[in-house]
Amino acid sequence: MKMMKTDTTNIQLYREVNYRVRYYSIRVYKTLFGEYLLEKRYGSLKNKRPTGITKEYYENIELTVSAIKKIVSLKLKRGYYEDKPQVRN
Repeated sequence: MKMMKTDTTNIQLYREVNYRVRYYSIRVYKTLFGEYLLEKRYGSLKNKRPTGITKEYYENIELTVSAIKKIVSLKLKRGYYEDKPQVRN
């Protein structure tokens, strides 16, 4: 997992369940007040809107990176992977 030097970081994870592709997206934004916003979106690729969106604020980048590592490790254990799968019809 790489942390980019820009103000935004984006991580996409995918998993296939019952021939439907699920996604989990993690984005990090630096706010105007120097905090870091960790936004998590999840849902199905067949739907236009995400099933859910959660937002968390962290005081510094070290806390944000440790939260991202924890989330990604849990998602990888649950069967998510980084490559976008082929959608079946």
